[in-house]
Amino acid sequence: MLPCTILKDTDEVEARLREHFGLGRVEVMRIALGALAARNDSVAFDPRIAKGLLAYIYGVRTLREVCADAGGYEPVSHYNIESAYNAARSLKIMFQTADCTCIDGRDPKAISAIGPAKELFIKEASTGFLFPEMEKEREERLAHLSEFDRAEAWYVYVAFPNNTVTCELSRPLGVTGGQFSNIVERIFILGEGDLGPSGLLDFSDEAPASEIKPVVSKK
Repeated sequence: MLPCTILKDTDEVEARLREHFGLGRVEVMRIALGALAARNDSVAFDPRIAKGLLAYIYGVRTLREVCADAGGYEPVSHYNIESAYNAARSLKIMFQTADCTCIDGRDPKAISAIGPAKELFIKEASTGFLFPEMEKEREERLAHLSEFDRAEAWYVYVAFPNNTVTCELSRPLGVTGGQFSNIVERIFILGEGDLGPSGLLDFSDEAPASEIKPVVSKK
């Protein structure tokens, strides 16, 4: 298993996001807030799965909106998995609700078990084997894949502890027992407590609030 790099210092997070994804921390926060707003739009008469379903739909929508605004990304649906894909950067970003995020020593776990299609989706983009013959086998397999399949697979993990929202952007390289495994990089975006009592974020250290595009939940 490869070691995991964790970034949580604001300046390091911002630099990594800008360099590798062409996004800023505030933009990734918008994805979490979009999911939270939709989740909170559920009412008592909705189906039991409404909160999770709304969070996923609006999480994916906001992810794609944020990436489209940044430029270079396009929405791609593959293996029945929704993503924002950047061919020039050779990466794809997906949305995933999790049990927790931004906790040292505790990787996020998907709320629902990871199916075989998503397992393949992640593993095709993973790197490195311990033995040369296995690396050769991987290279031969990758030669038959598309550029999209070869692209790095990243996930915006969003959790909803205590009726608030937390978020990280991380890269798993495998699936074990129906859960993401071997997460090699975690970028902490929004931890519990970063939301003020009014439900609004304090962006004073990153950008003026007027620069943040509001997320509106529509009924």
